[in-house]
Amino acid sequence: MPRNDVGSAFPFTVETSWQAKAQAQSVGMSLPNTSTVRGMSLRDYFAAKAMTVVMQTMFESMLKEPNLAREAATDCATFSYAMADAMLKERAK
Repeated sequence: MPRNDVGSAFPFTVETSWQAKAQAQSVGMSLPNTSTVRGMSLRDYFAAKAMTVVMQTMFESMLKEPNLAREAATDCATFSYAMADAMLKERAK
């Protein structure tokens, strides 16, 4: 499935300070009154939520086989994003 972030999980708006506006104006630029910060993507948020459960499930096996920890971490990330993609697909129905 191609990457599809489907927007932001926690977007927010910030006001531009008068200091930043004054500094921009001193060099001949202007800044908007507010800016929107995207925050993390919804896909990343879903993957992080899934990762918690995946890591708990894999933790015991990682303790038994410490040399597989790096491979387990990669598998954990891959599976977490697969879960996030499935959640986004289901959400779009």
